[in-house]
Amino acid sequence: MSLPMMLVTLYQNTLATGVYAISYDQEASNCQFEMVDESTLHGKCELPFENHRGSVNEFTVEFQESYATDRDVPMETLMNQNAPYEVKLYEHDQETITIEADIDVLNMENYIEDGFTRYVSIVIRSGDQIRKL
Repeated sequence: MSLPMMLVTLYQNTLATGVYAISYDQEASNCQFEMVDESTLHGKCELPFENHRGSVNEFTVEFQESYATDRDVPMETLMNQNAPYEVKLYEHDQETITIEADIDVLNMENYIEDGFTRYVSIVIRSGDQIRKL
C-alpha cells in the first residue's frame, strides 16, 4: 500500500521538474471566508507546499471545488475572481502559502456570507505543465 507513495516521493526527489516536483498537503489546507461589508467577501486560504528540487520553482494557483462537496453554493472557487495567484518556492523549500482576496459579491445570486473549508482542491500550472491537486 505504501509502495505507490514511496515511488511518488522518489520521483519528486530525483527526476521531477516544474510542478511535478511540488507536493501539496491537501489535508492541512484550509480556506475561511467572511463578509466585510454588503458587497465584499474576504477569503483567506492556507496552502502547504514543498519544493523537492534544488532550484526555484514558480507556478500559479487556481481553485476548484472539492470533489466531495454537497453544497449548492460554491466556496473555494470564489477565490478565482482574483486568480491566478503567483507562487514562488525556493530550493527544497517547505512553506504554507497564504492567499487572501476581497471578492465582489454584489452581482452574484448565490454566495456564502461566511464559512470554513478544509481539503482545498487546487490546480497548479507552470507553462504547459498542469496538475490538479
